[in-house]
This record gives sequence, C-alpha cells and structure tokens, in this order.
Amino acid sequence: MRFAPDGADAYRAYYNRAAAYFKLADYTSARADLTRCLALKPDDGKAYYARGLTRSKLGDQPGAIADLQRALRLFTDQGDAADAQRAREALHWLGQ
Repeated sequence: MRFAPDGADAYRAYYNRAAAYFKLADYTSARADLTRCLALKPDDGKAYYARGLTRSKLGDQPGAIADLQRALRLFTDQGDAADAQRAREALHWLGQ
C-alpha cells in the first residue's frame, strides 16, 4: 500500500506518521514528514516544536534551535502559553 495523503487530511497524516517515526527512533523519517507538514501548514507551532526536538536527536543543534525559536514565536503570537513554556524549556535544555 502506498502512503500519499492529500487534501485536508494530508497535514494530520504526515504529523501522526512523524510522531510514530519519532517513537521508533527513526528521526530522519520523522524530520522528513514534519517538513512536509510545514510545507502544508507553515504557521503550525507544534510541527516546528516537534521538528526541533527531532533535529536535536539528529545532532542538528542549529536547526533545532531555529525550529524551537520559531515554535516559541508562533505559540506566543497565538496566545498558547503552555506550549510556549514547553518551547522555552526545550531551548533552555539546548543551552539557549
């Protein structure tokens, strides 16, 4: 079976599959699916947050920091205090 979501369900399908890949420690595949998510929905803080954590696992600290900073800005702009705090904590963990 081929995985090729489209339309309104594509974002959610890629995001959910990325979460599964992350749990399986397949960080390269998780990053790829999160990048697809962000191409479909570029203002999604949760996808930036998840990709930041994934990039950190892959050893891409500059990319992780950039994604987590973007997530923090989006969460703050959208009034999502809880997720903004999670992004701050992740950045702190990365030494930012």
